[in-house]
Amino acid sequence: MRHSIGETGDPALAWLMIISNFRDDAPWLYEVGLDVYHALQRHDGPRIAKAIERLDRVLHTVRRGPLAEMLIDSSEMDMVVHELGRMAHYLLVSGESKSSPRGLAKSRAKNKSGDA
Repeated sequence: MRHSIGETGDPALAWLMIISNFRDDAPWLYEVGLDVYHALQRHDGPRIAKAIERLDRVLHTVRRGPLAEMLIDSSEMDMVVHELGRMAHYLLVSGESKSSPRGLAKSRAKNKSGDA
């Protein structure tokens, strides 16, 4: 029986499981992804958004720049470079998780309205 990685109930753990696959083959990608993981662990919405934005910038630079030939050495890595940013947004920003920037904002707004 297959399960979705998002079913862990912990976006930080799900993201770590995804990004750990790149530790040996793409350490540059792993390091940037690890920043996202650490931000998720802290449940800090602005920091998460900043880390995901940095990931997007790195992926965009690799796709468009002269580094592409050196860093993208397989069709699998090409797919990762093109899809990982979307995956991060889907898993971490689009969801309503309390660890996502949107989820944190909703949670804080809910707490403020409940305190009044």
